[in-house]
Amino acid sequence: MGKALGQVFNSFSLYRILRKIDPDVIYPRVAGGYTGDCGFYAKEHKKKMIFHIAHEHDVKLAEEKKHRNISALDVWLKNKGITYADVIIAQTQNQVELLNKYFNK
Repeated sequence: MGKALGQVFNSFSLYRILRKIDPDVIYPRVAGGYTGDCGFYAKEHKKKMIFHIAHEHDVKLAEEKKHRNISALDVWLKNKGITYADVIIAQTQNQVELLNKYFNK
């Protein structure tokens, strides 16, 4: 069950914590299901979200599962979360180009 659900298994717990602390800004520094959870929360509660890219694989779509132990649902959530981010911090020009290519951001 672990990889099939991945980080999604903790989605409700993370959402409850976010509701409890009511942050003004959410800053996920992990690319996976949690990114999507944070993005959905931010969008629903009109909060700002900053996503920081840690690695090129964070912003690749097709090749990601080959390089990371991440479930398909986590990949989908991560991609949705990136689209909801108000600000994205990239570390390299290549990351900027990948964001543009895959997310039109």
